[in-house]
Amino acid sequence: MQGYDGMTDYYDVTLKQRRHATLLQDPNFSAEEGMLEDQEQLDRLMDDFRPEVIVHLAGQAGVRYSLENPRAYLDSNVIGTFNVMEAARRLDVKHLLMASTSSVYGANEDMPFSEREKADTQLTIYAATKKTNESMAHAYAHLWNLPTTMFRFFTVYGTWGRPDLALYKFVDAILDDRPIDIYNHGDMYRDFTYVDDLVRGIRLLIDAVPERPATPDDIPEWDSLSPAAPYRVVNIGNSEKVRLLDFIDAIEDALGKKAERNYMDMQMGDVLGDLGRRDAASGVDGLPAPDRFQGRHRPVCGVVSGVLPKMKIARFIKWSYRTLVPASVRQTDMARRIKSAIVPHQILYDDTYYAESVDTGAVKAAGPISRFVVENMNPRTVIDVGCGTGAIAVGFREAGCRVVGLEYSTVGLQYCRERGLDVQKFDLENDHYQDLGLEKFDLVVSTEVAEHLPPALADRYADILSGLSDRIFMTAAVPGQGGVDHVNEQPHSYWIEKFEHRGFSYNDTLSETARHELGSKSDVAKWYSQNIMIFENTKAIQSDAI
Repeated sequence: MQGYDGMTDYYDVTLKQRRHATLLQDPNFSAEEGMLEDQEQLDRLMDDFRPEVIVHLAGQAGVRYSLENPRAYLDSNVIGTFNVMEAARRLDVKHLLMASTSSVYGANEDMPFSEREKADTQLTIYAATKKTNESMAHAYAHLWNLPTTMFRFFTVYGTWGRPDLALYKFVDAILDDRPIDIYNHGDMYRDFTYVDDLVRGIRLLIDAVPERPATPDDIPEWDSLSPAAPYRVVNIGNSEKVRLLDFIDAIEDALGKKAERNYMDMQMGDVLGDLGRRDAASGVDGLPAPDRFQGRHRPVCGVVSGVLPKMKIARFIKWSYRTLVPASVRQTDMARRIKSAIVPHQILYDDTYYAESVDTGAVKAAGPISRFVVENMNPRTVIDVGCGTGAIAVGFREAGCRVVGLEYSTVGLQYCRERGLDVQKFDLENDHYQDLGLEKFDLVVSTEVAEHLPPALADRYADILSGLSDRIFMTAAVPGQGGVDHVNEQPHSYWIEKFEHRGFSYNDTLSETARHELGSKSDVAKWYSQNIMIFENTKAIQSDAI
């Protein structure tokens, strides 16, 4: 997969960079920075990569910003999108999929909106440029037989979202004891769509390639397929009407704190509500019909129905903490407010975090890491400090080592025990490893721990590792290389100095060998391999040998 992004400063570029850093941990993803308006650069990238499918989600977003800087929307959304379409035509791609918006329905009043109704009453330049995209795309699909799908997104919310969106702004203001602005005195509603559901819909639609119908009679009643082109428009929403005030109530419940509400008149260019039918999506293989909500693709992005909505808003809040606290932005006011307001790690590091953010990468890396260590360091007994889900500890067990794990989180302990590991609960801040009655091990392993620690606990961490073994294999993300919640990113020299103070030498040769060999493995994420550090207490090892 090849990414292309302008990294504009419409909102905090740091957030965009962290998205890219996360994606770049996958060896199948590469990225280039550039503007859609730069046709020469875009064409060169397209010619080099030669995509079979293009998913075009770029462009200038935001209804309200289009009132302030309308030219940015013409440059990016019209000229930029035209350049994408030209490249798709020239390369004869199998499917072009592009983002539109529910805002194209504009002043339409017959809700829920259907893809098959006319949408000619846009109320903002943003919406007008997106409707222009749809018209341009239809013409290209007709002229060049270019299979094209347009998505009309309905009020997307969730993790990695833009800071100018309501959920982000409301959370920030409530935690800072600032009032939140509520337009039209709260008499508004939206069709809120959780980002995970939107992504799932896009992935399924990639394989639903529109075909030009032989006659208009061949088009099913539910379908928005054009009678004149291999072109389809699809609403991606929850099809659930949610009052703005109910959305705010759900945020307050998740935060455990009430908002100071500033009720205001309707804002220029805004609409009272949006609500979308999913008629076109209902007939696409894998996507659910509106009256057929069984199976794994049931949309579950509602805001106020049942317990799940609060979980999804809480997930955004937990993501905000983990994402905003890394070294590059850890001093932000929002990070401090979230950290002080939300229950600590047992909530922040929940089952979702471990399953989605930790276990997948650790499972892939476990085999290569354990094999390298066993072949080059020959340990018989290993203790894994901060063993997380136990994936790497299992790798050592399968390599023939006796393994003990230490882990602080309830969820992590559960994963480890389900894997049959000998694991003990250990809180680095409050527990003493001497109280555990553990013998000295041939090797202590600790991955994805050092960079998560508050700086005040760095010395305590170094004491624990150096006290449990004379050999240490650890990873410690340096500034700019870490993932989420890397609050103590430091250069390697930071840890070298700490362990040298405790009588350990940095094995530069073996560390570099590990970084090189593991870095060549597709199963090992880049930040794992780049940040391996191996330390040895050579005097103690030599004494034991004598």
